[in-house]
Amino acid sequence: MSAVAGEAMLAATGSGEENAARGYIGLSVRCGIDFIKDLGLTAKVRADASPATQQALDNPPAKLGWHDATVLDELETLLLKHGGREACVDLGHYAGVSLGGGIVKPVLGFALQIFGTTPQTIFSNLDRFYSIVTRGLHYQFESISEKSGRLILTADGDNPPPALFDVCRGNLIYLLDLTGVTGTIDPYEVRSADSTKTVVSFTARWE
Repeated sequence: MSAVAGEAMLAATGSGEENAARGYIGLSVRCGIDFIKDLGLTAKVRADASPATQQALDNPPAKLGWHDATVLDELETLLLKHGGREACVDLGHYAGVSLGGGIVKPVLGFALQIFGTTPQTIFSNLDRFYSIVTRGLHYQFESISEKSGRLILTADGDNPPPALFDVCRGNLIYLLDLTGVTGTIDPYEVRSADSTKTVVSFTARWE
């Protein structure tokens, strides 16, 4: 694994946000900030944002520091408000390209080398990739057929924003593209929700 990835994992052990239900590495937050800027929505998002999120927009967090989900949740929610659901999906794809080609690349490349470049391989190892840049998001893959499957996502904590799951769909589209197949990831469906977690599912199909 690269030195950058190793530093990121070490950073998690010393974070003041260790007890947060969900958290993200600073690079993930920066992806959200950069994407909103690329769409020309920074001024609109900033006008509706809390002081903490305004501060993050003005001074993006350290790349390898860990942060609770508050700021990124708000950025994604405001992106949904001003850009719509597809913009959130596009953010997820953008983040996948950025992080998949950087800090996640060593683990992703190792998994593909060992297990093969198939959708089943990627989707069965999602927690290996996500744990480098997120906390509190847990995936499980259920095969439906040779060319389809169901991804079960559990998001820890109370009432995660709907925009989060659209962003996660974009992540999954990126990963499916990475395998070289033609396919789709359906919009999420909520399976259950309570004060400790929300469980949603995505159906994946490929040729």
